[in-house]
Amino acid sequence: MLRKIRLNGFIRMYTSAVESKESSSLKEPPSPNLINTDFVGPPDKISNLRLVVRHIPKNETPLQQRLRLRQIEIEEYNQKFWSNHNTRFFAERDEFIAAHKSHPEDSLSADQMSVFYKAFLDKNWKIHFYYNISWYIKNISLMILAFRVELARMGRIVRKSS
Repeated sequence: MLRKIRLNGFIRMYTSAVESKESSSLKEPPSPNLINTDFVGPPDKISNLRLVVRHIPKNETPLQQRLRLRQIEIEEYNQKFWSNHNTRFFAERDEFIAAHKSHPEDSLSADQMSVFYKAFLDKNWKIHFYYNISWYIKNISLMILAFRVELARMGRIVRKSS
């Protein structure tokens, strides 16, 4: 089932957790030129991030285009990071489970798995640290650009009313 949510002046379509015939028939993301709002799809199987297809407005200004392209660039960066991270995590987890199982049908306890989780986090703390810093920098640059787009929009409104 699809529902629309109004958020900060933008209308976005979200797919709900319950799939309907309508949403389950979407095999490929829609074309940005054919949709009226941003489209947010189901979570990716590897990264767990939702694909966002950005709507391209008919009268898009160069500044709005810069913002949209920067959003896409940052989403691709995020997608790549979490796909690589989760692929590494699941491979290492499977290796740990295989190495620590006494019988193939047994499963490891939460205490045994916590050893792996701590080791994985300790081993990857630097990667997470640098990812977080770059993520904050990218988001701040995105907010500044969005602020400039909003100021330009308000300037156009003021000029029209004068």
